[in-house]
Amino acid sequence: MGQKEAILDHLKKRGSITRDEAFELYGVYRLSARIGEIREDTGLKIKAERCEGRHGKPIVKYVLEKGDSRGGQKGVFRMTSKEMIKELMSEKCQCGKKKMSNMTFCSRCYHRLPKWLKNGLYKQMGEGYEQARERAGEFLNREMSPKTPKEEAEEQRVAVSGNG
Repeated sequence: MGQKEAILDHLKKRGSITRDEAFELYGVYRLSARIGEIREDTGLKIKAERCEGRHGKPIVKYVLEKGDSRGGQKGVFRMTSKEMIKELMSEKCQCGKKKMSNMTFCSRCYHRLPKWLKNGLYKQMGEGYEQARERAGEFLNREMSPKTPKEEAEEQRVAVSGNG
């Protein structure tokens, strides 16, 4: 799989990507160039948003505008059944780590899911698996998104004080 395909796959699964993620996960140095190629080749709407990086510095995050390119509900990106089957057969989890073929996620990601989400992943295709996979992927995306220094400080404060 080439860089462009890896970035497109990442956007479809996670919804967004930063330059740091592209470099760490796929060895992509020129993310803006790959995004331009994806826009040109696929017609997907990918917007650039400024956000705060891991160390408080401003960075650009490329976000797939969900639903616009597939006629789906605005704000919701859905994988096709074909994409889900391809993902199941692959040996790479959405987080980039190795997973077993026929498993939805790697062990680390699977164990981060709440029980109700795990249970949904045992449904058959066409009987609820697709919805469970979408919800689990969205949950993991929220869990894995980099936290701002302010969020980390608040999380640490709550952990130390034991208050919510």
